Amino acid sequence: MLLGAKFLVQAAHLLIHTLILSVVLVLAGVLLHVQGAVPWNVILLLGLGTALFTLPLQVLYMWAATAKGMGMAIGLGAVGLLLGPLLGATSMGESVWVYIPWAWPLRLYMLLTAIWSEFHGDFTTPSVQPGLHLIYAVFVATLFLLLAIVLASLLWFERREQGNVIHSA
Repeated sequence: MLLGAKFLVQAAHLLIHTLILSVVLVLAGVLLHVQGAVPWNVILLLGLGTALFTLPLQVLYMWAATAKGMGMAIGLGAVGLLLGPLLGATSMGESVWVYIPWAWPLRLYMLLTAIWSEFHGDFTTPSVQPGLHLIYAVFVATLFLLLAIVLASLLWFERREQGNVIHSA
């Protein structure tokens, strides 16, 4: 249960920081005298979506660090640091980015900014719907991945506390 408590604290901190960053972004726009209406829907969707997409990875890193040590968690982070931008922002990952969780936040950002810049935040335009369906599908995939990793790690931690798993850190 300690893992669950750590995860909830991490998720709460991430949410608070995301909201603070969103407010700072809006304030920067006001201070710079940016013209037009504040795109609240895009700002909140980008911030909260990015935060949501990183939650499964946070649990994975925490699990890896506990099971195999900090080196494993750092190694996974390094792999994600390379794969995320490479497969999320380039044509190289066009067909595989959906299977790479590190690429999801970047693709969400790219899709939402494309929708905002082309349609000025009008999410009801018919040509926007395929992009929104893709975003919804990745949200659902993220929730399932989060649930799967949390359940697997909770089972592992339970077995570890009972002495059935060798700690190799």
